Amino acid sequence: MSFDAKTVYGLIAIVVTLVGIAPYIVGMLKGHTKPHIFSWFLWAFTGWVVTAAQIWDSAGPGLWGMLTASIVCTLVFFMSLKDGKKDITRSDWVMLSTALLAIPAWVVTSHPLLSVIIVTGIDLIAYGPTIRKSWKKPGEEVAFMYVAAGTWQAFSLLAMENYTLVTCLSTASLLAMNCFFVPYLLVRRAAVKNA
Repeated sequence: MSFDAKTVYGLIAIVVTLVGIAPYIVGMLKGHTKPHIFSWFLWAFTGWVVTAAQIWDSAGPGLWGMLTASIVCTLVFFMSLKDGKKDITRSDWVMLSTALLAIPAWVVTSHPLLSVIIVTGIDLIAYGPTIRKSWKKPGEEVAFMYVAAGTWQAFSLLAMENYTLVTCLSTASLLAMNCFFVPYLLVRRAAVKNA
């Protein structure tokens, strides 16, 4: 295996993903961190769709971060079945139903772009339950994990072998969302602390 820059960036994305999730999982095990079960299920599902699309469109090492994140999101989802937040709303079910349309969209069009667009939108909307929960209880989220997520997403973009909407749309959108969510979470923590 040659270690060109894209390979190194892809490996960094894997390491940052794993390092970033570690405090989140430790917080869950200690009972401090309470993931919203629906957000994590949607992030796992959409991550697997995007990973498959990135494989299809030859993303190369640029998909390693998304693959690792898909595995991690699946793990957090299963862990959250025990102690995660389960206040599931009607809009959460609408998001799930819409996300499930990504699979037939790919089958019907024989191209993953429509599926990637659908799951990217769902991914961004899936932050909704976590944003809602974090408004009231911002201490139940680990800001470092979202900083790490934005970092792996940036390195994944650098590692892409093939720059297309299929390979980059989801990763770039999630990077932008994490750049919003981290300051939001920190401002809410300060507000709750000072209230």
